[in-house]
Amino acid sequence: MAQMFGGSLSRGLLGLTLGASVALGAAPGIAARAALAQEDAGGSTYTVEIPAKVELAKAGWNATAGISAQGSLASDKRLTVTAASTNGWALKSGENAIGYNLATAEGTYGAAATPASWEFSADELAANGGATKPMGIIVDDYSSKPAGAYQDTVTFTAKVETLVTMTIAGINQVSMSASITYVPGETWQQAITNHPLENVGWETDGGVRYESGGSDLHAVFDRNDTEINSNAVIVSDSSHYYLKNIEVGPDPDPGELD
Repeated sequence: MAQMFGGSLSRGLLGLTLGASVALGAAPGIAARAALAQEDAGGSTYTVEIPAKVELAKAGWNATAGISAQGSLASDKRLTVTAASTNGWALKSGENAIGYNLATAEGTYGAAATPASWEFSADELAANGGATKPMGIIVDDYSSKPAGAYQDTVTFTAKVETLVTMTIAGINQVSMSASITYVPGETWQQAITNHPLENVGWETDGGVRYESGGSDLHAVFDRNDTEINSNAVIVSDSSHYYLKNIEVGPDPDPGELD
């Protein structure tokens, strides 16, 4: 079931109420500050909590108590929480609308901003009291808007995902290999950003880079000798990729060339 995420606006004050939401058709769920433990088919148990109410007294950043989760997951699993807005991330009153962003950090409102999502590792969920991560609402300037009841409906979805680790071998005098950890369906950029602890040494700059230590830098290519773009979805086949040196050590000191 999905519940209401709404608010009302009087001149100078916007009050926004966050409702508990559960993903339609999914056994795992989210409770608004309620002790609701859920279990999925894989035996994962967890509780996710969101604030019951947020008072938005100004445009810009409005902090909440955060989003919390605790429970038990296998070490190769992660709990992710995403949100979707019925009104396209706008509080509406008739023909009037006030844009807002659901975010994890302070910032400036942006109509094209990507909605926040949250990821909890098995260790975070198992810690004493679980883990709480920041959640806030960035409201567009509404000083010119008329008074009225502005509302939206947001559905939060909690999902347990299994991490996959793939080892990529080197080629052309590259004797080392590197492992990338990801959730099936993620791009290289998403995998490196979403799983920083597992993917130490990986980075993106349009392409995909791995630094093995020192100053050796390697790029990921496919078997057609085409460099992989960081926005490409990871193919779950290690034979599809190889590592290739693009930088081998620092330039020598000019004095050493004599």
